[in-house]
Amino acid sequence: MARNNLSLIKLKIRILKNKILWCFCEIKSKLSNKKIIDSELILPHVDLKNILILAPHADDEWIGCSQVISKAEESTVYYYNFLGKNYHQENETIRQNEIRNVSKKTGFKLIVSTNREKN
Repeated sequence: MARNNLSLIKLKIRILKNKILWCFCEIKSKLSNKKIIDSELILPHVDLKNILILAPHADDEWIGCSQVISKAEESTVYYYNFLGKNYHQENETIRQNEIRNVSKKTGFKLIVSTNREKN
């Protein structure tokens, strides 16, 4: 029970820290008339050699990890090809084209799963 409470407290502290960081970014951008997100503030310069990102849906890799992808020497994204409830061929083609285009533009290695999500 105490371990669960400790985990919950750590999670709440992490969420609060992220909210404070976001507020700081907004205030800083208003004072300096610059973009809201300062990538060096969110992800300070570190040596990222080789990273693996697991993306259940198209866009997840970029929305969640764009700074990591852009700063890493080498990035690999494993795309699970989950399409929610819309498994029409047209939707699958659109999503795969989207993630392949982002891969080409940003230079990450893309691996697409051939397994299907069970409805």
